[in-house]
Amino acid sequence: MATIIPVGPVDFPALTALLREQFPAYRVEEKTENFVMLSKSGAVGASVLFRNDSLIVSGTFPTMLGQGLFALLVIMLAVVIPLIVYYLAFHLRMKSMEKEIAAFLITEFAGSAT
Repeated sequence: MATIIPVGPVDFPALTALLREQFPAYRVEEKTENFVMLSKSGAVGASVLFRNDSLIVSGTFPTMLGQGLFALLVIMLAVVIPLIVYYLAFHLRMKSMEKEIAAFLITEFAGSAT
């Protein structure tokens, strides 16, 4: 489940720069004007989306190739096996990255929600 952080208006380019500064070990890519992808590796990442006066942080695969490969494996291997592998190999690392980024954003934007 994603973490939703209520905030007021956000200067998204400034937020992207702040994330780059706070998390130098992560690759930070601004995908659109309100969507940023942070990646720890080729298989572990988190997305930050600004929508309706809130930031949504979600642990995910950082590339379309990773997402597509996972979806293909789910279809080919009948759901159960890929989900077990996903939860054993990726989910905990994605969730911890999501919580780390969300904790920073909560402290950074505490009190800015209108």
